[in-house]
Amino acid sequence: MAGALCVLLIWGVVEVVKVVRDMQGYGNPSAQEIEEALIEMRARASFEEMQGVTSVVLTEIRAGLEGDFGPIIWEHDAVDYDILGCTNAESENLGARSEQSRSFGFLSLDAAQTKRAIEIVSSIARRNGYTRSVRKTAVSGTQYIDLATERGGRVTLVTGDPIGISVSTDCFLTAERLAELQSDD
Repeated sequence: MAGALCVLLIWGVVEVVKVVRDMQGYGNPSAQEIEEALIEMRARASFEEMQGVTSVVLTEIRAGLEGDFGPIIWEHDAVDYDILGCTNAESENLGARSEQSRSFGFLSLDAAQTKRAIEIVSSIARRNGYTRSVRKTAVSGTQYIDLATERGGRVTLVTGDPIGISVSTDCFLTAERLAELQSDD
């Protein structure tokens, strides 16, 4: 039951992020915004070069939490490749991809431990470029923190039993798409 609650909370956080993006003007990008996003993504590394970054950050976060709280049983580890870390303008470009890793850890936290877990995740996320943060408390008392990069990558921690962690990269173009664009020049 607790696992299902955590899954629902992480899903809810992702949906909130989508709604906030739409409210901030991320919806229905203009042709110019799509072109500007393409120009920016062409200057970045390829998606393939960035694959695995989320797993590294997630592993570092898990190790940090275990360093303070002892061994934690982790389940539901998953890595997805989609456009979660992409703005709407970026996602309109052929070959746009983002990586997301997530994990659930069975750990009951009291208020002080929840605060410490948020500090650990925030510190590690900031070291890895996720510097913008939002902290929320759900009606149930469950807390989450959402840290973002300047371009859309995110680290999310949802406290509860289990705790949920999600890490996504910024948006990148696939190596194949970058090669196509270079051959068109």
